[in-house]
Amino acid sequence: QDPAHRPFQVWKHTLGTSQLSDTLVYEDLDDLFNVECYTSRDGSLLFVESESKETTELHFLPADKPSTPLTTVRAREFGVRYDVDSHAPSRSLFLTSNADGNVNRELHVASH
Repeated sequence: QDPAHRPFQVWKHTLGTSQLSDTLVYEDLDDLFNVECYTSRDGSLLFVESESKETTELHFLPADKPSTPLTTVRAREFGVRYDVDSHAPSRSLFLTSNADGNVNRELHVASH
């Protein structure tokens, strides 16, 4: 946590090694955003989410290739919130978003 008491970084750690060898994967210096990471329901992707009360920004990498650079799902845009999950067999991302004024959210599908 930083001085604002929020999570703002994601680090990669290899089990059995010293924390001194950990590498920074993601950092968000905007103190309005909290950072978290989680896996997709199918376990194929690791998501890094940076979120405020009004805006979401998500990144991902393959769970079986943790050294791969993060891919951005959608660039940060004020007021746009979205959720995403993966379907590994079809290599698809399913995204629901309030973009373009969709109050009840709209479903989008993209390949990854």
